[in-house]
Amino acid sequence: AALVAAGLEAPDAILATPRGAPLLPPSAVGSVSHKRTIAVALVARAATPPAAIGIDVEEIRPLHVDIARRVLTPDELAGLPPEGPARDAAVLLRFSAKEAIYKALDPWVQRFVAFEEAIVAPTPDGALTARLALTRGEGPFTVELHDARGGDAPDLFLIAARVSPRRP
Repeated sequence: AALVAAGLEAPDAILATPRGAPLLPPSAVGSVSHKRTIAVALVARAATPPAAIGIDVEEIRPLHVDIARRVLTPDELAGLPPEGPARDAAVLLRFSAKEAIYKALDPWVQRFVAFEEAIVAPTPDGALTARLALTRGEGPFTVELHDARGGDAPDLFLIAARVSPRRP
């Protein structure tokens, strides 16, 4: 449906790459994400200069298991609020941004990327920034993040990432 809405040809079935990304026609870039009660897809026409996109959706909820040390770098951990709902939301926001980044990076690096290879931080105006520290030296890349939460779904994070090779 997202391909058709973007005016692109939609195959009868969309298969997956070996790392689980949607295998889209060469004229498109895109990403999918889902949770128990929602699924989202993001597509765009393939462009010049090339870029790839990723999306992630996360339900804002209390974390029954603290995942922060597994998904955040020491610098990211230092910037978290104290224990409680605000901390849980801050961890989930960074986790969601990293998931979107990894999906957008996949066409370029063609490997699973570890959580410590992307560092996500909010800016004073509430936007998100990202810096990559790819352990295999790929890149350099430009990463843009878009936080689309709120609106009709205030209990969800919906984060999109656009990754493109940085020109020397």
